[in-house]
Amino acid sequence: MVITHKKSDMIPFEKLSCGCVFKDEHSNICMKIDYIECNGGFEYNMVYLCDGSLGYIEDEENVEKIRHELVIDSN
Repeated sequence: MVITHKKSDMIPFEKLSCGCVFKDEHSNICMKIDYIECNGGFEYNMVYLCDGSLGYIEDEENVEKIRHELVIDSN
């Protein structure tokens, strides 16, 4: 994935669509996913793109929406 970061676009997390890429408050690059609730009481609504781990962020928390482009290379 190529991040084409041109300008800062801060919006509440709840305004993002699933699949949107954003930076969290710690500058981690993340993607919004459908809400997942597990039997153990864990809740997830985002995935960290650095390692694929799942996380949760409050809907009202502001995040920085990032322009991005997915490039698939078959080599």
